[in-house]
Amino acid sequence: MHSFSALTARIARSGVSLVLIAQLPFLIGCTGNEGASGESRFELQAEALQLWAEADSTPLPTSQASDLKAESPTVVWLTDRITGGLFRLDPPRLDYRMMGAADNPPEEIVRPWRVAVSPEHGVFVFDLSTGRVDQFTPDGTPVRHFEPGFVPSRMDVVKQPIALQFAVVDSDRPDSIPRLMVIRTDLKGADPDTVLSPGTYGPEALWNATAEPGDLAIDAGSSGLWIWARVAADTVFEINAGSNGRKRLLRQQDQDPLGVLVDSERHILWIVSLDEADRRRYAAYDIQAPGLVEPVDSFLGERTTTGFDPKVAIDGVVVGRVRSVKLGTKLAAYDMLVPLKR
Repeated sequence: MHSFSALTARIARSGVSLVLIAQLPFLIGCTGNEGASGESRFELQAEALQLWAEADSTPLPTSQASDLKAESPTVVWLTDRITGGLFRLDPPRLDYRMMGAADNPPEEIVRPWRVAVSPEHGVFVFDLSTGRVDQFTPDGTPVRHFEPGFVPSRMDVVKQPIALQFAVVDSDRPDSIPRLMVIRTDLKGADPDTVLSPGTYGPEALWNATAEPGDLAIDAGSSGLWIWARVAADTVFEINAGSNGRKRLLRQQDQDPLGVLVDSERHILWIVSLDEADRRRYAAYDIQAPGLVEPVDSFLGERTTTGFDPKVAIDGVVVGRVRSVKLGTKLAAYDMLVPLKR
């Protein structure tokens, strides 16, 4: 582990802050599909089935989300750039909660930008207005806050070991090319470690990756971030707290993805692309085994969806947005582990 104090000191001296990636491509995940006889039970190709969709009469306008994370297959948290609110949405149960907008408490929420969720530790919100990470209980009671010293492009709670992990773009570089950094802290913002930094830490194959839209795809797993970069298009790297991150080699048809999604509960890495019919195509890779694994040993099968923009995967489900006549877009979820053909 390596301290990032030198980076933050340089930023403070220069007066230049780390900036956001405009849109780090969205992320996904799946596995554990073997029958009693040991044969693969993941159907090779299938259209995913919609599990639920938000009603057109939803009471809260949340179509301009700056971040979205899942608490469960039906519950999502999001920050909305228009209302400036933090929302907890459970559409199948018609349970909608709003915090920090329209004079709703807590007052600590001013301009929320990034959100991270842990069932055990609560909700973490990075606020652009205050520059702070605030920790709340699920009902919105403030717990603590800290100032990380940078603006995260994404923020996640990882479990192995428990930590907050940040993807940050350093644009204050001699070559003027924005580069990705990955920084971990404890849940109080203490003991920061840089685990990916160009030319210094992390996989050398990622040192020359540019943090531009379309050049990176990132999602969080249980122990770290999974990163695909165009400079190493055949491999997805896991960046964790040690030097033993997993790697998955991709089939040639999966080497130009729209994004990646990690389903930690099902141990699946989904590679999301467009197919010939302009549908989303999801290629599933098993991520249980350590080390570098070839596609022949990790590829599980494919799913497709139509008219759906996926955002997050959890426990066999992918949650995202579908078009709505009344709302523009609305939340929906698809079952990625559809019933097997007999």
